[in-house]
Amino acid sequence: METTLGRKPLVRDIDAGEAAFFDDNGWVKLERLISAELAGQLLTAAKTTMAAAPLAQERVGLRGRETAKRHSGQVTDARFWQAYHFAARDDRTEPFASLVFSNEMGKAVQTLMGRDVAVRYHNDLLACKMPEGQVGGQKTDWHQDLAYPFDRTGGVSIWIALSDVPPERGAMRFLSGSHREGPLGRTHEGDRDVLEAYPRLAARYPLSPPLHLRPGDATAHKPFVCHSAPVNSTDEPRFAYIIGYFPGDTRYTAAPNYNFDNLGLEFGKVIDHPNFPVVS
Repeated sequence: METTLGRKPLVRDIDAGEAAFFDDNGWVKLERLISAELAGQLLTAAKTTMAAAPLAQERVGLRGRETAKRHSGQVTDARFWQAYHFAARDDRTEPFASLVFSNEMGKAVQTLMGRDVAVRYHNDLLACKMPEGQVGGQKTDWHQDLAYPFDRTGGVSIWIALSDVPPERGAMRFLSGSHREGPLGRTHEGDRDVLEAYPRLAARYPLSPPLHLRPGDATAHKPFVCHSAPVNSTDEPRFAYIIGYFPGDTRYTAAPNYNFDNLGLEFGKVIDHPNFPVVS
C-alpha cells in the first residue's frame, strides 16, 4: 500500500518532547501531524462519504454503540456528533485507508506507546460535531475510553482536525495526568459523567488549555485520560477523523463489544485478526 502522498511523507515523526508530554499528561497536541494538503483531501472525502450515506433513524448513543456495526455505511447520531464508521477498514476509501494503515502512522503511534511492540489498528471514525441545536450537536461529556475487550492499557487514539477547529467549535479538553487514576467505570453511559461521579478529579488534575487545531493538527490521548468537548457554538460543522490503535501483544478478555464480537477470537489469546492488522 502506498505510504506517501506524491513524494511527501503521510505522517511526520513524533519528537522526544511530544512523547514525554504524552506519557506525563495522557494527551498531547501534535501540530501538523499530517499536511494541510492531506487534511484537505480527507475533508473532501469525508463530506462526500457522509453526504452520500443515509442518516440512521435509530440514535446510536453511548448505551447503543454495540449497534454501530449494523449501521455500517450509514451516518449515525451519537448525540455529540454525527458519525461514520470504518471509512478506511470497511470501505477502503482513499486517502483514509492509506493514512490509517501506513507504516508511518504505525511508527508515530509506537513512539507514543513507548514500547518496542507491534501496533495494531483498532478502529476509524469520521466525527462531525454539528452546530449546537442540530442533530449531533450536543456537548461531549467527561469520560474515559473503556468499552474495549483488552487485558491491558496502552492504546492510543489519534484525533485529526480536518477543518479549522478553534476552541468554540468543540475542540477537546483533557484533565492532564488523570490517566493515572486507572479505570473509573462506565459513568459516561449512565446518568452522570466522570466529573460528576468523581468531583475530586477537577481539583486534582489541571484542565488542558483551550486548543485551536488547524487542518492537519491532531491530538493523541490515552484511553484512561478524562476528556470532553464543549458544544460547537459556531455555525460551521467540526470535522475530525479519529483513529484508534492498540499494542500488538494485547490479549482478548471476551467483554462484549460491537467491533470484536463474533469474530472467533479466543479468550486469553493475543488479538490476531484481519480486522485488526499490524501497521508497524
